[in-house]
Amino acid sequence: APLIPNLLSSEKESPSFSPLLEMVLTYFAAFRNANFNVQWEKLDSIAFTKSLSKSLRRACYGAPASTWSPMILPLVASLPRQENNENVNSPAPLTVVESMWDGRNEAIRVVDKASIVCAVIECVTFLLL
Repeated sequence: APLIPNLLSSEKESPSFSPLLEMVLTYFAAFRNANFNVQWEKLDSIAFTKSLSKSLRRACYGAPASTWSPMILPLVASLPRQENNENVNSPAPLTVVESMWDGRNEAIRVVDKASIVCAVIECVTFLLL
């Protein structure tokens, strides 16, 4: 689990992003608690958010957004909504969405930009619920 942020921050090969994000989602699915929440005590949510945000700001280094953008909403939904079991809202989900929005400028093709905008809309709609 501690290696996941390192994997995200060190990956620079565009064909690897979709499988990497699938692996992260599989990990999250395997280690959910009874309430279907990811057990963040095994994974540093701040380091994870920073690493994921870094990749998203760079539009996953040219990977086709149609392959990775559908996985962002489940990742955002898995992030903690509150910090350390307090009533303080966590900035993690919004940070990821902001980074994806910034990354649309790095996307090469118009189709990729459109996929990123659609993923941002999905995430913002989810966060508003």
